[in-house]
Amino acid sequence: MKQLCLLIFCCFALTACTNTLSGTLSNAWQDTVTRIQKADWSLFGGNPKPVSPPLSAAAETTTACPRVNVVPDLARIVEFQGQTLISQTQFTGVSRVCSATQTAVNVTISIEFTGQLGEQGVKDAKIQANYTYPYLMAVVNPAGQIVAKDVFAMTAIYQKGQNSGVFRETITQTIPFSAVIRGQNPADYHIQLGFQLSPAQLAYNRAYK
Repeated sequence: MKQLCLLIFCCFALTACTNTLSGTLSNAWQDTVTRIQKADWSLFGGNPKPVSPPLSAAAETTTACPRVNVVPDLARIVEFQGQTLISQTQFTGVSRVCSATQTAVNVTISIEFTGQLGEQGVKDAKIQANYTYPYLMAVVNPAGQIVAKDVFAMTAIYQKGQNSGVFRETITQTIPFSAVIRGQNPADYHIQLGFQLSPAQLAYNRAYK
C-alpha cells in the first residue's frame, strides 16, 4: 500500500514538473517570437547614406542591381550583464550579386560579421558559447518607401578559449518587376541592413560611435 501511494505521489510530482518545464519553454519561445515581431523599422527608408561597409568592386553583375548598405546606428549590437560586457558583434562587410529573370531581380547578399567576447562572455564560454542576434533587411524604393522587409537571425558560436570570431551569412532577396513602378530601374532601389536593437542598445551605439 505504501509503495502504491509513493508511486501515485511520484506521478503527480512528475506531471507538475513537466507542466512547469513546458510553461517555461513556452514563455521563452513566446519572448523570442515577440522580440522578432516587434522589429523597429523607423530607421529604415529615406535616401540611403554612403554604403558602409563598402561593397566589393566585383559585387554588381547586372545594371539592374540595387545598392546595399548597413544603417550606421544599427551596425553593431553590444550586450551587457549589469556593467560587465558579454559580447559585441558588428557588420564588417557586405557584397551582393544580382541576376535578372523575365519577372524579377534576385539579389544574393553575402554578409560578414565580426564578434568579440567581453569579460562575462569569456566566463560563459567554459565549453561553448552560442549567441543569436536578429537583424533586419528592408527594400526601399526611390521614393524612400519600404516595399519589402524581413527579419533574419545570425548565430555566433565561440568555442572554449576563443574570444573573437568571424561569422558569415548569405541571404537572397527577390524584387519582382511588378513592384517596380514603370520608368524606374531596380538599380534605383536600395537594400538596408541592421541589427534589431533595444532602445538601450541603440542609445549606446549613438553615444559610443
